[in-house]
Amino acid sequence: LFVLIALLSLLISCVDQKQDEEFSFIVTCDMRGYAMEEFRYPEWTLGGFQAIKEVGQGDFMISPGDVEPPDAVRDLIDIVLGKDYIWYPGVGNHDLEDESYMEYLRDLNRDGKSLPNIVNRGPSGCEETTYSFDWKNAHFINLNLYYDGTVDTGADGNVVPELLSWLEKDLAQNNKKYIFVFGHDPIISIPDMDSGKRRHVGNSLDKYPDNSIRFQQLLIKYNVTAYICGHSHSTSFASFNGLWQLDAGHIRGMEGDFTPEKLFTRIKTELETGKNTANGADEITKTFYASNKKEINKALFAMELVDVNSYKDIKDDQGLEALIGFYNEYRKGNNYAVNFEELFWKNCGWRKSSFLKIFVGAEDVRLEIYRDDGRGGKYSLRHNMYLYRSIN
Repeated sequence: LFVLIALLSLLISCVDQKQDEEFSFIVTCDMRGYAMEEFRYPEWTLGGFQAIKEVGQGDFMISPGDVEPPDAVRDLIDIVLGKDYIWYPGVGNHDLEDESYMEYLRDLNRDGKSLPNIVNRGPSGCEETTYSFDWKNAHFINLNLYYDGTVDTGADGNVVPELLSWLEKDLAQNNKKYIFVFGHDPIISIPDMDSGKRRHVGNSLDKYPDNSIRFQQLLIKYNVTAYICGHSHSTSFASFNGLWQLDAGHIRGMEGDFTPEKLFTRIKTELETGKNTANGADEITKTFYASNKKEINKALFAMELVDVNSYKDIKDDQGLEALIGFYNEYRKGNNYAVNFEELFWKNCGWRKSSFLKIFVGAEDVRLEIYRDDGRGGKYSLRHNMYLYRSIN
């Protein structure tokens, strides 16, 4: 009886220890402005955060960059996931475009020690936007890939020698079982898991192959569980010599501001609102086009209304003429509107909005990928796999 009680106690102790080690976390990135108040609708980032709450928000969220403006993201987290929900943001290329964004990110981790469970702050000149922290049986490293060895806003996406040296020292002192490294740029661009679309081909960390290879070798040497990134807006997973690369894609919701219906409704509203002003319809349309040129050109290109190779090739006079033509035809309804909608969804190439949920246990690490329908609709579990599983 004594032996049986001892064995049961040992078994309970082992179970409790394993449960103490278990946790989960969320990965999101590339909100790109869609957490702002004017986009607080389910088809944008708000819908992604609501889905995170529904599936279980885990212990914290980590975002490898392009979280601008970061104060809007934090505010949306507070509203949906709670003011006490922990967020570890990283730096992306678009976060560099406004110094106020960078100052906000630095202030979140002031002196490299304000975020919870910090182990090491970054190298000189990047003390606050590169950091590592521990969580139960795992070690996390968030790299600012735009650190040039002197300042934290000075480089292209790259692992410069100074950053690599800091990373190796951090990895060498780690004693946790699992290691997750985060950076905005992929090691190499991988096609989206659903659409097959690729961005930043040859323009990710592979743009600097010598540094990229040394970076990969270091992660493999220290048995890093996964390198997790964003930047491409394409959600993907791949293994390089035993190292997992997970691209979290984007959590913008819809990847553009205008579908044909939304574009038409917006022009109509602008014209009706401005009809009692001194400006005529042509001037109102011209102002609207100038204020939304990039997104309008993307829609016009997808609807095949301008004969160019890319939306970037559309000249102002071409775009304005095509916009006016679109409005006049779409308002006729019936087959005209249907044709525009069909062409748009055939050609727009929007990548579905995504987030990752990673479960870390005593003996395994499991990944879940959630995505919407590409049109701002409901999120669902799209992929489930083990990143690590003990053979014992």
